[in-house]
Amino acid sequence: MAVMTLARKQRGIGLLEVMLALVIAAIVLMMSVRYYTTASTDQKVSSSVNMVRDMFAALQNLAKQQNFTIGNNDDVQDLIDSGLLTAQYQKNPFRGTNETNTSIAGSTPIAVITMNNVPDLPCKRIAGRLQQTMSAATTDYTCGGSDAECVGCSDNTMIVHYPLF
Repeated sequence: MAVMTLARKQRGIGLLEVMLALVIAAIVLMMSVRYYTTASTDQKVSSSVNMVRDMFAALQNLAKQQNFTIGNNDDVQDLIDSGLLTAQYQKNPFRGTNETNTSIAGSTPIAVITMNNVPDLPCKRIAGRLQQTMSAATTDYTCGGSDAECVGCSDNTMIVHYPLF
């Protein structure tokens, strides 16, 4: 009598293979989402730094055009109307509004630039980059009304004070 061996034929994909493929796909997806959000935030930080520099230069040019009159026709819309900025400067990369004005801190005329709706961590990264490039003295991320040079972050708002001249 011949012993018959029953050979099971495998058909289709087993549960273990499906689970393994799902785990690998989930890991790849998490890594790509993390990369995308990091790259997106880095781009927004760089764009914000460039916006602050451009707004500062526009405020300097406006002050020169107005014979160094401080606190007059110096908001973002005035800078756009005078051709010193384009309409894109009304909003920042974090979908908040931008505000500009000039003021006096002690005896120093300063540019005051405010970016609203900037989350805390990107704000601190922007502040760090601005402190490196604009030599802003304050590093505690707060700006008081009498500070001539500072970059501050609080309540999803970034404030930059920098001497005009």
